[in-house]
Amino acid sequence: LEETNPDYFHFIPDVAWIQIGGEDPVQFLENFKGRVKVCHFKDYVKANNKSGFKFTELGKGEVDIPACYRKLQQMGVPYSVYEHDNDWEISAMQSCKDSYRYMLALE
Repeated sequence: LEETNPDYFHFIPDVAWIQIGGEDPVQFLENFKGRVKVCHFKDYVKANNKSGFKFTELGKGEVDIPACYRKLQQMGVPYSVYEHDNDWEISAMQSCKDSYRYMLALE
């Protein structure tokens, strides 16, 4: 962060990976104030597999998505995007629909 020029270099943080990495996504976002124009929303649950987690639809997992959204609003970040990796419990289309509806309800 300190080694990049804020006029030319911005970040697209992924709230799930931030939390999986042991950080609080809301505090992490605060540290990047002024350096984020798009935030990447993803959610996960703990799982008994090799990685210890499994991605899930927004709002069904461990990440406090509403708190992240509020922080982004306070920071003036104009965009959030959603990604779900290929480990769906339901169909990919239904997963996207559910997460999209969840994102709309944040507004």
